[in-house]
Amino acid sequence: MLKLFGEDSYVLGRLVYTLGVVMHASTNIPICQNMGQALLHFLADVRNHSDMFVREACIFAMAAVFTSVPGYLLFSDDMTSLVLESKEWLQNVIDNDPETSCQIKATYALSLIIHTITNMSELF
Repeated sequence: MLKLFGEDSYVLGRLVYTLGVVMHASTNIPICQNMGQALLHFLADVRNHSDMFVREACIFAMAAVFTSVPGYLLFSDDMTSLVLESKEWLQNVIDNDPETSCQIKATYALSLIIHTITNMSELF
């Protein structure tokens, strides 16, 4: 039996990376918003894992959502709270994560959200 939150966390990390790749491959298909929403819900449950590899995979998967789902859908009624929770978590990683590589990757992912917000504000 797998212990994804224990000694088999590598498998969980690979799963999260794979989900991020699938999310990226779904760019510009009609269901990408639903996929991104489901992935952000899943990541909310695993993103605070004690293993650095799993946290890095979560950051990668979040970045895949932010680059795959169009900005106007990211900030629709259904996804706004998930995106803002992810933004808060990424800021927390930058400020408090003990691993420098997680902090650097979180900075990149957070910049994607900020870029999307900036682009959305220019449209309106």
